[in-house]
Amino acid sequence: MNYVAHIHLAHVSKTSLLGNFMGDFVKGQAYRSLPDELSRGVQLHRKIDTFTDQHSSVLRLKRNFPDNIRRMSGVVLDIYFDHLLCRYWEKYSENSLEQVLDRFYQELEHSTTQLSGRYSQVKQGLLEHRWLVTYQNLENCLEIFFNIEKRLSRQVSFAEQSYQYLLANQADIEEHFLSFYPELVGYTHSITHSNV
Repeated sequence: MNYVAHIHLAHVSKTSLLGNFMGDFVKGQAYRSLPDELSRGVQLHRKIDTFTDQHSSVLRLKRNFPDNIRRMSGVVLDIYFDHLLCRYWEKYSENSLEQVLDRFYQELEHSTTQLSGRYSQVKQGLLEHRWLVTYQNLENCLEIFFNIEKRLSRQVSFAEQSYQYLLANQADIEEHFLSFYPELVGYTHSITHSNV
């Protein structure tokens, strides 16, 4: 899952929004050196990603991608799922998208935790531009795909074709998301108060 979904799942499970967000930036056992709340958030993030990657609906959606862009299907779906979550936000949260994101930005702004890699760059961009809300617009997914293309060490052209694939298969992907996401919310609740 991508940023908005991890923040939402942290919100509904009453765990650290920042910790769940940090999951993409904390490698290996480095979470052990974080404060407990952030450490639990990173561990929850990883379990959410594992559940998602192994879910039959997600596996089927990935298999349906054209061969030449299938290796990027997980990234594309993560971003598109954020778009769908923003679109159907009211089904999954009593608080508005803006309220939850504002709380996340406050946690991010007041955090003094330093991480290596891209974290500080992403943090600065989020605080300056508050761009998570842009996932509401499908057209912005294409821009995100192009930005990822630029960052890849190997030149992989997937952005335009992936975007066109999403447009052509919106109904099918949306149906799978609307079936899958409540299961993910339920899974998150089920493990939140155990030893994450």
